[in-house]
Amino acid sequence: MTHWTDIRAHARRLHSELSRMALSPSDSGLPTRLSAERLLECAADYTGIPRIPVPANDPLLYGTLATLANGCIWYNADVESWFGLYCQAHEYAHHWLHHGQTHCTRDDIEGSASEDTSPIGESRIIGYGPHELREREANVFAREFLLPSDAEVLSCEQGSDRCVRNHIEFRNYRKFGAESDITFDEKQ
Repeated sequence: MTHWTDIRAHARRLHSELSRMALSPSDSGLPTRLSAERLLECAADYTGIPRIPVPANDPLLYGTLATLANGCIWYNADVESWFGLYCQAHEYAHHWLHHGQTHCTRDDIEGSASEDTSPIGESRIIGYGPHELREREANVFAREFLLPSDAEVLSCEQGSDRCVRNHIEFRNYRKFGAESDITFDEKQ
């Protein structure tokens, strides 16, 4: 396993564990996906680290988007809600991976940055240090924690008790876009 594979596996284990904890005794025990908000509520309960929204200019943020300090995650409540959730997951990643206080700027919290991207030439020597590595680790962890790259599917034959459980891992997926135009012949 590579370093990055280990980080993803750790995030998926925590996601699964917290999801199981969130199930009520009456639930079927089947794998479930929680909303990001509910998953982070479970993370707060699990770690004892509360999430506290504050305005962008609040001194508790130290001029950043989110910070893990004084046993709390303080995050900018003025950003889009999805990004606020990602920032919180990023700070929990620091707790689980790095065990210390952090102050993360927009440059640090980058949801789309790849762990494979490395600077070249002089930038490789100057720009890629322990801080950047910790931030990349937290970004990879946060993405995998909120949206695991695997899934379990339970398929049951209608009218019977026969079921098959499939585990699917999404690998080497890429974001892509496409455009299309539909035109109609004027004679119609």
